[in-house]
Amino acid sequence: MKKNVYLMFFIAFLQALVFYYPVLTLYRQAFGITLWQMSVLEAICLIITAVFEFPWGILADHIGLKKTLILANFFYFLSKVIFWRAENFDLFLLERIVLGIACAGVSGCDSSILYCSSGEKDADRNFSIYSALATAGLLSVSAAYSLVLSRFPMKLTSTLTMFSYLISLLLTFMLDEVKDLGSTKMKSDKMESLGKQLLQKKNLLLFSSCSRVVLEIARVVCVVFAQVLLISSGLTKMGLGGYVFLLTLCGYAGLYSYRVRNRQLYFAAAYMLCGILVLSCSVLKQPVIIALFLLIVEALIHVCSPLISLTEQNYVFPKYRASMISFFSAVSNALCIVVSLGLGAASAMNIRTAYLIAGIMIIALGAAILYFYRNVIKT
Repeated sequence: MKKNVYLMFFIAFLQALVFYYPVLTLYRQAFGITLWQMSVLEAICLIITAVFEFPWGILADHIGLKKTLILANFFYFLSKVIFWRAENFDLFLLERIVLGIACAGVSGCDSSILYCSSGEKDADRNFSIYSALATAGLLSVSAAYSLVLSRFPMKLTSTLTMFSYLISLLLTFMLDEVKDLGSTKMKSDKMESLGKQLLQKKNLLLFSSCSRVVLEIARVVCVVFAQVLLISSGLTKMGLGGYVFLLTLCGYAGLYSYRVRNRQLYFAAAYMLCGILVLSCSVLKQPVIIALFLLIVEALIHVCSPLISLTEQNYVFPKYRASMISFFSAVSNALCIVVSLGLGAASAMNIRTAYLIAGIMIIALGAAILYFYRNVIKT
């Protein structure tokens, strides 16, 4: 199964080559899209993802992970084609809808293929590399934009992104189907059995949901809102480019997640520190210090992400792996919708108010995550 692992590594890198990532907010604003509209777009994307998440999981257990990933990556590619053509709110909305369908299909499916192809012995290491390669892709994009692409129209960034996703789609066809998931036809009696299994894993569900919401909050404050906060605090556009580069570089922190021996202690310390740093950003005026605090948050969160995925994979029932992971993601996305809209509304009033709310939420959710994680490892 090493072939699958290496292919998944390449796919992760290619799908991270979102060349418009460093200027995503500015790209949309160039076509008249406001921050509030962007929050609405993200919320709609999450709604679509939540709606399609569980059906995609059932489909994966029915037809296999490889075929499911091929379909999902096709929708991924289609969303990039639409983004390339988008010049108004309606097309950006269509792009988010198609992207939501794609994210629902990929979610849980990619990590399940990687986990089953790796085996428990190498899973920690491979998940760390998988995360690091995604970061390497974003880092390459940031460097490419700063050195070359910034001299050209922003439209070129969406064109290049479209081709990188086409290549990743073609690579998906080369995967081998994994054999050890206990794939099953979803008849009514087995759906009932799945429901019972989900009830048995309620603590894992709550751990996963709260963790994913924190990841979403961190993404919003470190990527989406950061551009506005830093510019309003006096950071230059060149400085913003440097921030985006360093932000991407922080993703390499995930490469060391396999070295975390006490996940419980790390979760407790990381979420508390992240909450305090985000709260501080709501009152600080110095752009360099704000940037530094957000970079620390990004690094800590990138270590958390593979640990969350591994915890899910370690404690789900293998027979219903894809369905359970997809259900967890569906619930998480439903919660993220509320959070995204709430933070978007707060940012429309005052960007610093949004950071204040985000910091409080990270601390509160961090405490909940620690409680649910303790219950998960007891079972």
